[in-house]
Amino acid sequence: MGTAIPFSEVDLFLKAPPDSRKCLVDSNFLIALTEEHHPFNEDAQFLYEKLVDYKVNIYCTVTNRTEFIDFRRKMIITEALMEMLSPTSKWKISAAVRKELLSHKGWIDNQAKVDELPVLTEKRIKESKKSFLPKTQSGQIGWVELCKEYLSGNLLEAWNVLEKAIQLNYIDMRSDEIGHLFDTPLEWEKMYSIAEDTGLGSSDAMLLNVLNSGVFSFIVSADYDIAFGVLQNKKDKSVLVPDNLFRRHLKNLRF
Repeated sequence: MGTAIPFSEVDLFLKAPPDSRKCLVDSNFLIALTEEHHPFNEDAQFLYEKLVDYKVNIYCTVTNRTEFIDFRRKMIITEALMEMLSPTSKWKISAAVRKELLSHKGWIDNQAKVDELPVLTEKRIKESKKSFLPKTQSGQIGWVELCKEYLSGNLLEAWNVLEKAIQLNYIDMRSDEIGHLFDTPLEWEKMYSIAEDTGLGSSDAMLLNVLNSGVFSFIVSADYDIAFGVLQNKKDKSVLVPDNLFRRHLKNLRF
């Protein structure tokens, strides 16, 4: 059975050296680490410093990279759209676009009030996109121009900066040089079993499959679903989570 460890007990956990000084991290931890408005930002900064102190090598998968880049896309688009509502914005938008964006601004403001990340959902981004013309016309910015201005070159760059800043080790599943990271062969059929046993989404189930098959004794997460999956796990693995998440949702779980 897996175990959940609050960040505040990380010293006790890491002072008893696990078999491996390698850990996995999930996308929520990476996002919390890089976004100052994330409710777990301070927790993530604290935990990352501990991992550095104890010389723990941090690993991630293609799932993490994909989800992080997707988050950055939504964050950049959200900030760009909200900036267009400013009286000093350099962009000209139609009355219809302004009305659409104002409706989303109200939702963004409410998110901030309840300590949620002020990032538009995929559905809200699509609704905003529909209000724009594809191409810039009559001085009014089109959606393609918006993407070129704000997204071009920035998504991969955001990942590269993160990877370098925290010395993140990327597990390339196509490489022949990752055998030392796995105790047992990585069988994707096991991912489906994890999803069926826990109700986890495919991305989370894939990450737990890597944890179960790999030499990683623990994973760092800021996500309830990942923690739930580890606790339900029959493997002797651990998940390190923010204290608030542990106290409110995990401490009293019994399997």
